[in-house]
Amino acid sequence: MERFKSSVGGALLAAVLAALVSFAVLGADCTCVVGDCFEDIVITGAGMDAARGTYHFVGIVDGRPSYENSQGVVIYHRSTRWYIDQGRDGFYRVSSNAIYPPTRGWDIYEAGDIPLPQLSGGAECGAPPELYGVELYAHGPEACCGAGWTAVGGKVRLRLYPSRALAETPVVTIMGHNVQPTANRDGTVWEAYYVLTEEDPEGDVVFTIDYESIGGMPGPQVTTTTDGSGCIFDKTPPSVPGPLSPADGSTVPSDSVTFEWTPSIDDLSDHVYYTLYVFYYTLYMTGFEINLGTAGGSWTSTGLPERTYTWYMTASDRSRNKSAWSPARTFTIDYPDGHLIISLDWNTSSRVEEGGGSCYRFGIGLSSAPVADVEVTVAIDTQLRTEQGQPGEDLVILFTPSAWGPEMVCLYAVDDGIIEDYQQSSPVVTTSSDDPIYDGLIRTVYMSIWDSELVPYGIILPAIAAVIIPTVVSPPPTWFTWE
Repeated sequence: MERFKSSVGGALLAAVLAALVSFAVLGADCTCVVGDCFEDIVITGAGMDAARGTYHFVGIVDGRPSYENSQGVVIYHRSTRWYIDQGRDGFYRVSSNAIYPPTRGWDIYEAGDIPLPQLSGGAECGAPPELYGVELYAHGPEACCGAGWTAVGGKVRLRLYPSRALAETPVVTIMGHNVQPTANRDGTVWEAYYVLTEEDPEGDVVFTIDYESIGGMPGPQVTTTTDGSGCIFDKTPPSVPGPLSPADGSTVPSDSVTFEWTPSIDDLSDHVYYTLYVFYYTLYMTGFEINLGTAGGSWTSTGLPERTYTWYMTASDRSRNKSAWSPARTFTIDYPDGHLIISLDWNTSSRVEEGGGSCYRFGIGLSSAPVADVEVTVAIDTQLRTEQGQPGEDLVILFTPSAWGPEMVCLYAVDDGIIEDYQQSSPVVTTSSDDPIYDGLIRTVYMSIWDSELVPYGIILPAIAAVIIPTVVSPPPTWFTWE
């Protein structure tokens, strides 16, 4: 009987301990343990005095109910047999995989004695089983962009928590297809997965769950989640955005360009995300792409040198369905005299880390030779410093009629020891000169600061929507210069 002690006794002990915190008697002969309810069993006619009497349900072992009387005699199932044992002493056994102990057909086993026992009762009782928890989520990095949205090839996960042990695998359908759920070791959590295809209809991901308790008592069919979760299946990309400005073949007299487009429309998603591509040709294509988020039809770029550019756009929805490319448009940057040029370096990010060794670089120059000296001041706040300066100390650059740029500026973020997420900084560039076309000019540079107190791996920081960080497209761009 050591076999029972090692393989079944532990499970029964756990069930009995659970019964101490979740035990109820329904009527005269119905006992519930952790949501499972079974009638008492009465044994008569057994040759062993300790085996006779009333047994109460004590828990689920080997997927079947187990019972125990006041003498410590246990009725339980293991492998392909039912047993009646007391500690190390085996009394009776019968070959059966039935859900309940058989009423007759028992044999003497080890210490048992005739006459053979006769059993009555032990059937399931109480209320039908329920699913107290049902969750449906898009699963995996390929599944969704935005909570609850998924596209073709996306995997959805249905998770269910039954109120009591289930007899067989629940019957689950997702989008009308039968799927095979699997359970954890003790059967308290079931999960089913389904990969969506082109043949599935768009809209809410629907499911059904049918299930029975160990005793074959059916629970009510479930078609909704308990936590408000769900998935929307979207397989249609948004419409192609229509480029409006700069117009095709136009000339822009500034390094500041406002891109405008006709917004895209998606059949299901309430958000459309835009990506802007701007490039030019030398020996190879050079340029950048900007993820604009849900920008509402326009976005302004600064720091474009004098060149002819091509631009186009794409749109994506919450499920990562991407539209076709918009028609390409070209425009030319042509600076007028008296223009203060701020040229960005797309080889570096506009985000710098507090106390880090890298800096945010940009160039400052004039569009033509001045007739007098031009003093350019870069005013920064205490979050920033120049390579040699103190936090908040302004940088002054002098342009002359014979040397008028460009000059490189490199700004570092100061580690202030404060946890503050992303911070935005906006250095202001101003000019002072006796040359009237270069006097009193003002430009602003936008950058973001990564808080070093939150940099360690595994910590996710919210992005600042107002700061757009360019992403380089292949091949990598070169530093823009004036010719």
